[in-house]
Amino acid sequence: MAHILNANLRAVDIPGHYQDDYLIILPNTSEAGGRIIAGRLTQAVQARRAAGDDGNSALAIFMGMAAHPGGREADADALVSQSSAALAEARRRRANSVVGFGELSGG
Repeated sequence: MAHILNANLRAVDIPGHYQDDYLIILPNTSEAGGRIIAGRLTQAVQARRAAGDDGNSALAIFMGMAAHPGGREADADALVSQSSAALAEARRRRANSVVGFGELSGG
């Protein structure tokens, strides 16, 4: 997964590990831009699965996204909570799902 992240993220993006999941901070990126990057990551995972590279044939990706519109100070705890809720919904869906917090009822 580290190779996929390094090959598909921009120099300003910050990948990390949060609990049992990966977390990627995308500075100055709208939700639409986040979806583009999510699509890039999904394609990379699917390509690896199709090629059977490095024993990654069982690799799947689930993404939950939260966005901050800018202007006011971001609440990091709220963003983590929102992206965690979106991730939980992505896990309920099929593999390689991307869910934005705004898609959730009340989001």
